[in-house]
Amino acid sequence: MSATLFTDTYGALGLPTTYYRQEATRAAIAVYLRYMADPIMEPEPTPAELRMIVEYCAYFIHAPAWTHPPRELKMLRASIEHVTSAHELATWLWGCGQIGIDPL
Repeated sequence: MSATLFTDTYGALGLPTTYYRQEATRAAIAVYLRYMADPIMEPEPTPAELRMIVEYCAYFIHAPAWTHPPRELKMLRASIEHVTSAHELATWLWGCGQIGIDPL
């Protein structure tokens, strides 16, 4: 990723302090969730919307609070940088769910 959209620091416990409820990010996530629920009738997120969601997820997964399981975290932290489609993001989010992390 070239420029990072989410540059907030993490809180005292190492948890993310920027939430997706920011207006632009919330709208992009809503488009993504509608598309994943009904990909035939709903429009796919634009590249800009998808980039914003991926940037948010990268910010979220790199929070210092997440330490276990280290091997899976390392894989998720590296792989988010290569997500380029809604379906790749869904797979990545599934991986987060497997270790109990829910970015969205």
